[in-house]
Amino acid sequence: MKRRTLLKGTTAVLAGLALPWPGSVTAAQQATDAFAARTEAEVLGILFGQATAIPSERIVIELPVQAKQGESVACRVSCDWYAVDIIAIVSRENRHPLNTFVRLYDAAAYYNTRIRLDETSTVTAYVKSGGKLYAASTNIKINPGGYGMHNK
Repeated sequence: MKRRTLLKGTTAVLAGLALPWPGSVTAAQQATDAFAARTEAEVLGILFGQATAIPSERIVIELPVQAKQGESVACRVSCDWYAVDIIAIVSRENRHPLNTFVRLYDAAAYYNTRIRLDETSTVTAYVKSGGKLYAASTNIKINPGGYGMHNK
């Protein structure tokens, strides 16, 4: 075998391996579209298609009762399912409602992150498990001047 033929063949194989897989390109585009969406309905349509969320008390969202505007707040979502595919956190009143989402592969549902909120809002955690979509919501009050209620 000639050296030049070997180098061409090796280069072609390495270039083919470096190309993204078709599924990963679609997932990346889907994530970009979901974060750019302007309404909660758009986010849900992009991430979950036509699935209707079933309210569930098995989902626990831990957020502070109130927070300062513009600062990130700790947010923890957990539930007792063990075959979770997606966890998404959506803040209805944000300009771009999707705060964050994570794709899991048959994992236990526990997600700890920090989110930013523009104003007082309902924060909803959507969990897709077993082909069904579940949701739980909580409210958080955002104070423009800080944690005190005396700022006007």
